[in-house]
Amino acid sequence: MKYDSNELREMFYTNVSIDVRNALIRVVYNAYEDSYIHCYDNFSNSSHARDLLPDYRRAKVEDSILGVAHRYGLQSNVRKNKALNCSHTTLRMGQVELTINLTESSGSLPRISDFREKYALKSQFDLYQTNEDFFDCRPLYCILTHGVFKVSERLEKNSKYFKQRGLSPDFLNIIIPARDYKSSLVSINLMQEHGDFIKGLAASSTGLIEDHAFPTPHRNVKKDSAI
Repeated sequence: MKYDSNELREMFYTNVSIDVRNALIRVVYNAYEDSYIHCYDNFSNSSHARDLLPDYRRAKVEDSILGVAHRYGLQSNVRKNKALNCSHTTLRMGQVELTINLTESSGSLPRISDFREKYALKSQFDLYQTNEDFFDCRPLYCILTHGVFKVSERLEKNSKYFKQRGLSPDFLNIIIPARDYKSSLVSINLMQEHGDFIKGLAASSTGLIEDHAFPTPHRNVKKDSAI
């Protein structure tokens, strides 16, 4: 008997409870909101805030994963990349090992890195292996991907639109990469499957959009700069 992508999907659901999935979604939403407010509150020039925002947001995500691990009794590790100039956090949930990463578009894999290729190679299974080979002690590597809204210079001049886009991600997916890290075996749209929970998160942030004293972005930002 052969297994397929549906079994990989089921393996993810079996090992990652709905409570943990909601907690990870909250991690990303909180990181977007907190980092946007922090950066634009602490720099008088919005260009400097924009420069810091991606790094601050990534650090908030990575650090918050540790809180999820502590709350749900899960295993987490903070590891350096090959160049030893950046850290990332892994979360182990039963037979699933997960990282959270930014991507350019929904459904796409994060950029190639030594550690992501290593995790996929040691953990993943080629489709059409026998079930006996599949259900062993190896973890299944999954990536929670998120991305920012692409805002043109014209839309950026709309202050309210700019604020709303900066406070939340454009997409959230679970991607299970192939062993060679050249394609995806499974893609799960978390915004679609956890829509009611996400609506609750968005509703709790509405007041921030209206009431917080956000600065109006400068007009000299390049068109291809992402918030």
